[in-house]
Amino acid sequence: MPAIAVRTSSSVKTYQGCQNHEIDTTTITATSAGSALSMSQKIEYYENANCTGAIVATGTYTSPVVVAQHIRTEANATVKMLTGETVASSVDLVNATANGAVINFVGSAVSSSVVNGKTTWKFVFKDTTITQTIEISSGSAQGGFMLRNGELFFVQAIGSSTTAFAVDSRYVRG
Repeated sequence: MPAIAVRTSSSVKTYQGCQNHEIDTTTITATSAGSALSMSQKIEYYENANCTGAIVATGTYTSPVVVAQHIRTEANATVKMLTGETVASSVDLVNATANGAVINFVGSAVSSSVVNGKTTWKFVFKDTTITQTIEISSGSAQGGFMLRNGELFFVQAIGSSTTAFAVDSRYVRG
């Protein structure tokens, strides 16, 4: 996963990062008097592979992709980082629910077709073509968030442990 830069907005934070032609932006908004976080996502494809030039396709979801309800804070957690290092940290445990949000793309470089009942998106650029089927996620899972050195990490429990976690995703400030 690429490192994702953060910019301040009216929401809690917006995380954004470029990979090839694609910028994924995740906006995190506090809801339920601050006890939950709503995560919305937008995907933009740029004309050039370094995310420059015109935006040629934009994908937006029909609703937030995840809502995370705070369960408790584990003050004495151990977290295995993506580097393999294990650190002591505080982890905010959440029950994350994906509600089956559907994405729709529009733009000059995108077309779609249905293959085996699933929408397949085709993005045509001057240097390459990308074909993508985006699975619709639904269901609930427990995980957690950890802030460390200005970075936000999404973590998952290791086995059935309530105090040991491994980093799943990393987001950095720009």
